[in-house]
Amino acid sequence: MAITEGIVRQAAEDVLGTTKITYQGSRLTLGILSHRTDAVREATRKDFLSCHTVEEARAMAREIHVPFEGVMASVEFSMRHLRRRSRSL
Repeated sequence: MAITEGIVRQAAEDVLGTTKITYQGSRLTLGILSHRTDAVREATRKDFLSCHTVEEARAMAREIHVPFEGVMASVEFSMRHLRRRSRSL
């Protein structure tokens, strides 16, 4: 998890010059994901980081009635946007 956080934090710094962004009207600070995963685990009593496949995570989400359709499309869109922006810098 620390490696992923570091990659996200550094990518935001390199591309945007900051780790603070606004996403769908919410202010986020990228790179502090472990706090969020702890909060999700506490709120849901599920450890999504223990999933080895997307299907395992989807099954876990279904158990607690968490919708996930369309979420990956948003993530993919965000990554494309960051790549385009980094090429224009």
